[in-house]
Amino acid sequence: MDDSDPNVREKSYEAMGVLVGVVGERTVQGFLNKLDKLKEKRVREFIPASPVGVVEAVPQPQPQPIDTAHLEKIASEVAERYVLY
Repeated sequence: MDDSDPNVREKSYEAMGVLVGVVGERTVQGFLNKLDKLKEKRVREFIPASPVGVVEAVPQPQPQPIDTAHLEKIASEVAERYVLY
């Protein structure tokens, strides 16, 4: 935020504002307190009105039922090949 290039400064204010929107103001309060009032005001301009990154949960696919008959067949084949002590 102290860069001499105005584009870099503007993008750093924007990035910090979006960060506050994502993680919450309380999380970054220590960083915001270190800014002078003008810079803090510029950051606050970019804080979104609603939280960023909130998405609806994607339904997880249901696991396929286990074919126990197939597993028993494999287990018996393994038992026939190997003697377990």
